[in-house]
Amino acid sequence: MKVVIAGAGIAGLSAALFLARNDIGSLVFERAPELKEVGAGLQLGPNATRVLLRLGLGDQLRHFGVAPRAIDVLDGPSGERLVLMDLSDVETRYGAPYLTIHRADLQAILAEAVRRNHATDVWTDHEVKGITKGGNGIVLTNGHVEHGDVIVGADGVWSKMRQKLRGSGPPTYTGYASLRTTISAELAPHLPRDRVQLRLSPNAHIVAYPMRGGEEVNLVINMRTNDPSELGPGDAHALVENWPEDIRHAVTATQAWRAWPLNGVSPTKAWTNGKHMALIGDAAHAMLPFMAQGAGMAIEDACCLAACIADLPLDEAMTTYEQVRMPRVNQVVKAAQLNGRTYHLSGPLAKARNAGFKVMTGERLIRRFDWVYDYDAETASRFRPGQPAD
Repeated sequence: MKVVIAGAGIAGLSAALFLARNDIGSLVFERAPELKEVGAGLQLGPNATRVLLRLGLGDQLRHFGVAPRAIDVLDGPSGERLVLMDLSDVETRYGAPYLTIHRADLQAILAEAVRRNHATDVWTDHEVKGITKGGNGIVLTNGHVEHGDVIVGADGVWSKMRQKLRGSGPPTYTGYASLRTTISAELAPHLPRDRVQLRLSPNAHIVAYPMRGGEEVNLVINMRTNDPSELGPGDAHALVENWPEDIRHAVTATQAWRAWPLNGVSPTKAWTNGKHMALIGDAAHAMLPFMAQGAGMAIEDACCLAACIADLPLDEAMTTYEQVRMPRVNQVVKAAQLNGRTYHLSGPLAKARNAGFKVMTGERLIRRFDWVYDYDAETASRFRPGQPAD
């Protein structure tokens, strides 16, 4: 069997590796001249690391990533702690670690694993233009046509594969944008290097966490805005002007803030053509990052799709993949949307939220994530919707 994949990001490379694990070869087309990821950091919950460990990537992930000991939720303007979610025993609890990692490092880990795998070939500097009329091949901008038994669209939020499959236009702007930067930990000496910090305010919320052995800090400011193109370092600095010194010092230590509009793709529309074409990752369901599960859902998609292709006839594989993944992702998308509303409450509603967090223990809080972290994308593909698991 031959699988052709459009896109060599986290979703596409993960798919190639999970397919190879099932003795299925693939050919990956990437428009960039080299495999070099952009962006800053990301968080990988146990649901994502669980299946990545099965690819033999544990040593590399632990080397480049950081296992935070907690997620600390704070009131942004005052710095008051609202709740601390202990992650120190997360690997015992879920059987896999929680890691923060630079996106470029994860990309490099996956790319190196692909290079070592003889079942997979990656062609860089080859941009996908669309699909063949029958849907069993992709057309490149240079005119080359590549056919396969399965065609996988892993070409991101602006996916041309999705537009061809669904007949839909570009993604929808969510009304939120991110300002992102990565700084040396020396420029943020007062921020802890052993935890994720989440700081809430009506206008925006800030996420900060260590990467690369604690030597770098990833900073993300998420806010509502009608025009992301107007955001810049001044907005980041103005937000924290009267906030506690630790976060104010970190945010104002750099001018290298990059604005990133947060675009969404509906997770409830077609993911496959029911025959031999499927979408994964942001191409299928770009979501708000407020559950820290964007990369996790892409990795789960890749794992589940590979298992379906390996276990089932193709038409059944496509149907099963969509039936298994769509409800799961839709639940995560809705949770992220709810978090966005909760994080940015103001006035009495914000006070009620803060009071609720204060009476919630870290153990109660982490139990609310069991449905996310306990999930196994590989075994989930073996159970049909409506049928009980063994």
